[in-house]
Amino acid sequence: MSFDAFIGADWSGARGPNLPGVQIAECLAGTAAPAIIGNPVGGPWTRVAFADWLGARLLDGRRYLIGIDFSFSFPYTDLGAFFPGAEASPRDMFGLWRFVEDRCEDGDGFYSRAFARHEDTASYFLTRSHRGERYAPRLRSTDRRCAELGLGTPETMFKLIGPKQVGLGSLSGMRVIQKLRELPGALSVWPVEGRNARSVCVDIFPRAFLRRARRTNRKVGSIDDLNTVLTFYESAPITSHGLNGDSQLGDKADAAVAAAALRALSLENEHWQPVGLSDAVRHTEGWIFGVS
Repeated sequence: MSFDAFIGADWSGARGPNLPGVQIAECLAGTAAPAIIGNPVGGPWTRVAFADWLGARLLDGRRYLIGIDFSFSFPYTDLGAFFPGAEASPRDMFGLWRFVEDRCEDGDGFYSRAFARHEDTASYFLTRSHRGERYAPRLRSTDRRCAELGLGTPETMFKLIGPKQVGLGSLSGMRVIQKLRELPGALSVWPVEGRNARSVCVDIFPRAFLRRARRTNRKVGSIDDLNTVLTFYESAPITSHGLNGDSQLGDKADAAVAAAALRALSLENEHWQPVGLSDAVRHTEGWIFGVS
């Protein structure tokens, strides 16, 4: 399957109307440099603005490969459940997404902290104010495979404190993708749905792309550093456009690298059929694209 364009999104689990941590970049097919995409209505991105923008893109007739920096699911296969002992614990990824949505609040820009405070789920999470009695630092199969390959170790979804926490962003992201999937025939989620729609959305871990390119997963610190990584992914260099000294350079670079890496790695079949992707994992935990 070929694509016309590749979108990389660096995500955020923060609360608020404006989210500087959300950064979007796009590459066209070929070798052109990625472009940083600003919020079309001005100001920092919001999750609602991103959902609206991407929703319009999905209906424009082009084929997109979209990578978003959040975990599409919770661990399941290690204990045979997302939330062991919970009576209503769902049994597959899409059931999980409905489970999350039903326990979050409307009108809050897809913010999802309410899920970790809900009576059904609070006991599984570690937060600043509470260590749930069922908390355990569990990882998905793909997270463990990522570490085995030396591409970095994603944080557990159940730990909601510290600079590396990914749980809140992932919960919010699940709500956004579920909303986008309501567009008829426009989007499939890989690997659970394969590549059955015009455009495909994949779970990404940008630091794995950095590690693959330069043997370190530290944030990009300069335009020269960014272009070194882009060259590895056979992309033309990006011009500064005022990025040097930009306080959001690291997040913008993650998005740019993700877009270029998606374009390059999508041509290699091993990334669509990674080691360890069993049917059970496919339908419950999903997989990080590029971890093969």
